[in-house]
Amino acid sequence: MSKREKMIKTKRLTIRPVQVGDETEIHEYAGDKEITMMFWLPNDTFEETADFVKRNAEEWNLPDQTNYEFVIIYDGKIIGGCDCDLGHSEDHSYATLGWIINKKYRKQGFASEAAAAVLDFAFTKTGINKVYAQCDCNNPASFGVMKKIGMKLVDDKGTRTYPKTGKTSGEFTCLITRQEWEKIMSDKKNYVKDNSLIWDKRAENNDRWSTAVTADEVAKARKGDWHIILTPEKPVPRSWFPDDMAEKKILCLASGGGQQGPILAATGADVTVFDNSNGQLEKDRFVAQRDGLEIKTVQGNMQDLSIFENESFDLIVHPWSNNYIDDILPVWRECSRVLKKGGVLIAGFGSPLEYIFDLEKFEKGQLELKYSIPYADIDHLDDPKVREITQAEGYSWGHPIEDQIQGQISAGFVIAGFYEDRGCWMFDKHINTSMATKAIKM
Repeated sequence: MSKREKMIKTKRLTIRPVQVGDETEIHEYAGDKEITMMFWLPNDTFEETADFVKRNAEEWNLPDQTNYEFVIIYDGKIIGGCDCDLGHSEDHSYATLGWIINKKYRKQGFASEAAAAVLDFAFTKTGINKVYAQCDCNNPASFGVMKKIGMKLVDDKGTRTYPKTGKTSGEFTCLITRQEWEKIMSDKKNYVKDNSLIWDKRAENNDRWSTAVTADEVAKARKGDWHIILTPEKPVPRSWFPDDMAEKKILCLASGGGQQGPILAATGADVTVFDNSNGQLEKDRFVAQRDGLEIKTVQGNMQDLSIFENESFDLIVHPWSNNYIDDILPVWRECSRVLKKGGVLIAGFGSPLEYIFDLEKFEKGQLELKYSIPYADIDHLDDPKVREITQAEGYSWGHPIEDQIQGQISAGFVIAGFYEDRGCWMFDKHINTSMATKAIKM
């Protein structure tokens, strides 16, 4: 296995083989009894941790390697470890998965993000067909990670509660097979297509974001009286747009529905509407035909704008829609690529706040913390309410605000404008949960 194949990258993490020199950062959690009582690596002394590092670093160089010990790195610091061990089966037909996170970094979704990545490594690089994981029955966090990455409980026979004390002891054992893992991966690959079909149905039903503007609104826009929205209510400031819109090349990104595109086309701009749903694009084509507008429509995934050449547009308008993709950083990079220097990206998006609560109780007006950010519907389809909402509204993701704001900056933009708007009915009386940014490509 090449050095490159040993390195794993996720949305936030770098996961690499343990190596000599990692001892101090590893001992910060491996020597913490508060953590190791519920996990593994119970190293009381630094010397024990150093011995652990030495043994496992050497294992990576063996031709008959059976244990793959990784460290988890976030923001340049080792925050935990994850291992895939084939040594428990004589024929190496299955592996066991384990993880541990420094308590400073717990409850941020790092364990499940790392465990899912190493699980993928186990099935793609080692040839095994089953992966097991175990945790103390008093460790609900690890049991939750197992369920989140698709594992199912297969054994809790060793678990018992003592009547006199009420204390519980024992272990939970969970399993995922290659077939189950392949189905999960297939479902993740198909979400773009599934969301397209779901939004086709929403367009048929004249969803809030699928109700085309009226002929009267288009007529006013032609006379200079116009506005568009990217969030539920608040119009985008007119100062965010050029004084003269005539012939400005505008990309309405993930913006089908017959709303922003027709209004901007009525100002004289050269408008292209790009959307994953043909049903949404049909709304724009309908208004264009009804009102004599020139609008180009293109169907595709907002993460891939390869159909457009570099520096093709003066302005990109991106309504609140990137919660329907698993990774928004490629969107910002593609926006930067297709915008001219000095071009403007105007984007709306929501706070991930609503994604952290139990969905069924949330709909009843009850707030119970359940999930962490980053969040993905596709990871929680065992929850009947999540599955119900997903089937009706599409697969959704709760992205960190850092990815929304710093993601644009890292792609070469400078944030030049910002506002907030209402977003989630549960919070509207207390806090705005949607927002929009104006960013300039430098």
